[in-house]
Amino acid sequence: MCTPALDTFVRNLAFDDMTSESKHPFQVFFQTPALLFTFSISLLSSMALLVYAFVLTTSIRIPFLFLSGLVFWTLYEYLLNRFFLHEISVKTFSRFHHWHHSDPDNPRYLVIHPGILLMSIFFTGLTGFIVLSSSVVPALAGFLFGYSLFIVLHYIQHYVPSRRGDFLFPLSKNHFLHHSSYHEKAFGVTTMFWDWLFHTNPPRHLLLEANPLLLKNGKSFELIEVLKPAHEKAFLEIPAIIYQNNPFWISPLHSEIQNIFDPDFNPYYKRGAARRWIVVNQHQDVLGRIAAFIDFTKMYESGKKIGRIGFFECVEEENVAKSLLDVATRWLKDYYQVDAVDGPVNFGENDKYWGLLIDGFESSSYGMNYNPPYYKEFLEKYGFEKQYEQLTNQIEVKNSLPERFVRISERVCRNSRYTFEHFSYKEKDRFVRDFAEIYNAAWSSFEGFRPISEEYLERSLLQLKPVLVESFIWFAYVDEKPAGLLVGLPDLNEALKNIDGKFTFLSGIKFLFFKYFKGFTRVRVVVMGVIPDFQCLGLESALIYKAFKACMDKPNFSYIQLAWVGDFNQKMIAIHRAMGAVPEMRHATYRKLLS
Repeated sequence: MCTPALDTFVRNLAFDDMTSESKHPFQVFFQTPALLFTFSISLLSSMALLVYAFVLTTSIRIPFLFLSGLVFWTLYEYLLNRFFLHEISVKTFSRFHHWHHSDPDNPRYLVIHPGILLMSIFFTGLTGFIVLSSSVVPALAGFLFGYSLFIVLHYIQHYVPSRRGDFLFPLSKNHFLHHSSYHEKAFGVTTMFWDWLFHTNPPRHLLLEANPLLLKNGKSFELIEVLKPAHEKAFLEIPAIIYQNNPFWISPLHSEIQNIFDPDFNPYYKRGAARRWIVVNQHQDVLGRIAAFIDFTKMYESGKKIGRIGFFECVEEENVAKSLLDVATRWLKDYYQVDAVDGPVNFGENDKYWGLLIDGFESSSYGMNYNPPYYKEFLEKYGFEKQYEQLTNQIEVKNSLPERFVRISERVCRNSRYTFEHFSYKEKDRFVRDFAEIYNAAWSSFEGFRPISEEYLERSLLQLKPVLVESFIWFAYVDEKPAGLLVGLPDLNEALKNIDGKFTFLSGIKFLFFKYFKGFTRVRVVVMGVIPDFQCLGLESALIYKAFKACMDKPNFSYIQLAWVGDFNQKMIAIHRAMGAVPEMRHATYRKLLS
């Protein structure tokens, strides 16, 4: 949260235009002797050393050495700010820096303490001269030029108005975040490169096109519908702010969340509609997000018209949570006259992003919602009531399956009427057809069921191809008729842990390194079911047995996660118990009845 001393700083980052009465942005610079003197001395010294270097030699290495000194300055500045002035906090020098944080509008504190600078130049110059002799002269010139550049950029970040699209806007925004909320991050003033390299860049708050100084009616926050790329970016990045100190949260891929809300990609837009919102405070911090959606083909359940919400994220402030839930439920009520709202769920199939985590906060899995414990309180205070729970259990591969379970499974496998095949890309079309047939028949009796399409399965196979293991997906046939299936997938979260949600060229290399050199250790059984006509034949046990043996053949894999099983599916829960699975996580799907 900003202090009054940051008012000028915030105003410089606002989006309103400067008035004609505004003074020249560099007027304060030229009226502050400490700034002007320090800048002049460092710049003139840099130029003098550079001229001296050319007098000593005409070597073509001089520009390279000058640039090396400039780059060294940026690293020195980062290390000085991060360790010497924040973590180690040497009393004499850090007091000067503390004054700058306490009074950021005072131009006298925009420079580095002279004692630090003089000692640094002396020891760096002396060491460089001993090691590099005359080569240190152009490097020292680049170092001093870096300091003069630091002074100008630091002044601009505090005193010169900056707007989105300006060349220096990202630097100004970064430095504002260091002052306002993240003193332990965003240390770079001349460049953000070292923050990025050493992972001290702050979560990306977005300075949105809503002037934080002009929020209507004295509100402390404002709701914004996601309509522009900047809003989309904020919607994707708010979880990184919520979970910045949580070691168990792993960011889902941004592209996957974007695809859910892309009408050209998500087939649910053909039979439904969705809206999204974010909320920002008067200091431009993004505080939360929510989505609301409706499926016209499945909006009636138990005689009620149902809307849905999901992708809810919020800081621990009840009034912010209430405003997000208000806008989502109001949209569903006003536009579609719904009688109830379910959530948090997915605008798509229920195999991903479905339910609120209510137990097992020390674990997270790919495609499963992760959230802080206080979300449960927010939803229940708002009037949501639990509909059903989704249970996730786990077994260790090193622990053998119970003898009785193995005996039953092997007897089923030997039955001549039954055949079991694992997936193969060579017969992809046949397996896709069988999958759709089994899935739609096995789950059709469950409330809220939505038939799965072959189009959706084809697209999912394409997305999963880099990690899919054919022997982890099994089909059961009775008299050659599709009867049951089990789908196991490596837990992608293990590979996504260091990618931060963005699949770039560099993160692609990280992913491939993980896949081929470290390897996945956990397989998730995301789908398992048997057509009702073939239930009670032991096919479920046989499918699990086949998948378990496939995992044993791959020594990397240590755990099998059985996710998720509704508490209404007592048959599957009994099978989990029979195979010795232990509880890992619980999610819950909620419903709020509207008056």
